[in-house]
Parts: sequence; C-alpha cells; structure tokens
Amino acid sequence: MKLPALIMGLIITSVAAASTPSDFAQQWPVSVQGEGAYAIDLNEAMYRIIQKNDLSDLAAFNAAGEALPFGPMPTSYGPLPASWVQAKTFSLPKEASQNPELLKLHVQRSVDGNLSLDADFVNQAPAIPTHDWIIDVAAKDEGIEALQVELSQQAGDFTAQVVVQASADLQQWQHLNTASIVSLQQDGQRLQRLQIELPGSSTKYLRVQSLDAPAGLLISGFKLKQRPFGIVKSPALQWFQANFIKKDGRGFVYELPARISPEQFNIELKNTNSIAQFSVSARQNELDYWQPQSSLTVFRLRAAGVSLDNEANGLQSGRLRYWRIESNTDINQAPVLKFSYRPEQFLLLTHGAGPYVIAAGSMKAQRDQYPLDILISQVKQNQGQDWKPTPASLGKATKVIGSMEDISKVPTDWRNIILWSVLLIGAGAVVLMVLKLLSQPPKE
Repeated sequence: MKLPALIMGLIITSVAAASTPSDFAQQWPVSVQGEGAYAIDLNEAMYRIIQKNDLSDLAAFNAAGEALPFGPMPTSYGPLPASWVQAKTFSLPKEASQNPELLKLHVQRSVDGNLSLDADFVNQAPAIPTHDWIIDVAAKDEGIEALQVELSQQAGDFTAQVVVQASADLQQWQHLNTASIVSLQQDGQRLQRLQIELPGSSTKYLRVQSLDAPAGLLISGFKLKQRPFGIVKSPALQWFQANFIKKDGRGFVYELPARISPEQFNIELKNTNSIAQFSVSARQNELDYWQPQSSLTVFRLRAAGVSLDNEANGLQSGRLRYWRIESNTDINQAPVLKFSYRPEQFLLLTHGAGPYVIAAGSMKAQRDQYPLDILISQVKQNQGQDWKPTPASLGKATKVIGSMEDISKVPTDWRNIILWSVLLIGAGAVVLMVLKLLSQPPKE
C-alpha cells in the first residue's frame, strides 16, 4: 500500500462518532411542549458537573436522541452590561425619618424631564442637617442593582443603619433593603462599606433614610448601578463558596468546583473584631504559576449589637479553578472564600418529539456549534422583530454516568496518536530512502 493511501485511510477511520445523551453524566428534562425557541438559565448543579471551561460538554437532545440546536444566548438577546451613573439627589429634613406622616412633598417636572422637589412639614420648621434623601431614577426599563454612598470631605468616622425604599409616585413606598454602612480609620487603614445591594427591579424614585443619623455621616451624593433589562431579563446574582484545600504559609488555597464565571468575590474571617489585608491570585491548573487577580481589605466587627463586614470586590478573571488568598498577618483559621456569578442563559431550539433533555458532564463528548444568530433572524422574519424566546424551566436531574472518574477522565486522543504515528512512519521512510541512496556508490 502506498503511503498517501495509508494516511487517508487512517484519518478516515479516526473520525469520532457524534455525541449521544448516554455520553454525558447527567440529564435535566426541559418543561416545554412542542417545537419552539426557549431561554434556559444554567443552574449550579450544571456548573458543578460541566468538565470543560468552554461549556462545550453541555448539549440538548430530543426523545429520539437527536442533538438539538443549543448554545449561548445570541448577543442581541443576552444580558446587557451594568453601569454606574451619578444620581440626582434631593435632601430631606431630619424629621422625615422621625415623622414621615407630616412630610409634604411638592414635585414638578419640567418639559425636558428634570425634576424639582420641595419638602416641608405641617406646622413645623425643617431641621438641619438632613439625613434623608430622595433619588430621581431617570432611567427607564433598567434594573437598579446597587446604591453607592458618596461622602463629603468633611465626613468623619461613623457606622450607620440605612433603609432604602422605592416608589412610583412618592406617596406609596416599598421596602428594598436595610443595610449597615461604615467609614472608620483604624490602625492606619480606612475601613469602608458604602455600597448597598438592591434587587435589580425598576422604580421611578428611591428614598434613603438614616435610622440613627450619626454625626460623621455627611453624604455628598449617590451613584446607582443600573442594568438595562434587554430583550431577555438577566438572571439574579448568586453566591457560590469555594472549597478550602490547604494552608500555604500565610496563604490559603481553594478550589472552585464549578465552571462559573465570577463577577465578584468576598472573604469572610472566622474571628470577630479582626482586620486583614489580602492579596488574591488564581491559576487554571495545579502546575501553573499563580497570577495576581485583586486585593481586598477584610474586616469583621461585632460590638454593641452592630455587625459590620467589608463589601465584595469586582472580578474579571474568567473560569479559573484554583485560588489563593494571602494575608498580611498570620491567620490560623481558613477564611471563607465566596464568589458571586450571574447564571448564563442558553438558547434551545426544539424539533422532533419530546421529552427534551439538557445533558452535561463529559470530557469526551462535545456540543455541535450551531449558527443560532442566523436561526433567530429567520424566526424574527416570521414572528416579527419584537419576538423573543420563551423562558423554560428544568426538572429534576437524573444520573447517566455514576462515577465522576468516568466523566472527568480525558479520553485517549487516537486521532492525534494515529496522525503522529503516520507522520513518524513517513519521516522514517524518507530517512531510510535517503540512507539507501547515500549508501549506493556513485555511477561512473
């Protein structure tokens, strides 16, 4: 057999078969009926069982075991980025917290949309300083995810309890969150917690009330973290705890046993009334070098019935597996390392008979790549430009492959082995031919 024919024959025989539902570790039934387009939020169990960082071992099948078009939500339908904007703020008299039933608000909005607001009390003169604020949320169709307190230069040390409420008409108020904010100077470090998490819902107005009104609390303004809802609403932020592995000098090593893409991280100290400065690094594999990621001043203060903890810090690290935090002081007990993430959304296009299932977890199986953007554009031509996929929920997972060793084992890459073998055989044949030619005496 000639060498080119041998190479082609080996390549053809090394082509792998298409993936089937039985190639994956777990399956989740999709609670839908009939053919259509559906938006599916990945859950924590999926992230734990997925083996590949690109999430390619996540696929969908119909009842006949046929692969379905399935993949990350197209960009035009995916979650939009959040941004911080300066809020337009109006100060209210101190009595707004103490006697809210006496507060009278006079509101006017100009032709260009600007709001003017006056506040006074029935038969009372307003007091100064103010510890209540009204925020005009100018954005429409955007969720408010957080509120950042901005302090004036004259602000002193303080700890304060604040309440955040929402309203559509400045008359009826809905409670959103009660939180502690703090700004303290201690041991040469500035300890601050000035961000208040909010549920991500939309509103026209926010009201911030300081319950205890400490003297050092002098606020110059607020910033709002706003995220457009987009066509498909973004899933809520969730928290995930990393597994502690070992102590490494002043450092602590953790494993993140899920293929999440973190937005934030936080460190919780075990000991009360403690402060530490941490540097944070990460790597993908155990033999890789540690790569710096961030730093964080961590504190856990408990006194006089008040609990104060540091706030989380942002991350842009990707799906790194191993994490190391190192303190500037000796710490005996391993802190808790947590990450927040926003579950990713996938688009499922069904055809054929159900039930339909989502399968995940395999080092050998892989999802086919589908042109979902093109498919969606064709659907919109028939359904209209306002069409959007229907949200779908997942049922209880069932195990397909029982052993984690079976799904995490990297399969033997016979294709590469065969190709390299053929190349080596070919190279050897060429060397033999050259040696044979060199060994022959020259013709006279």
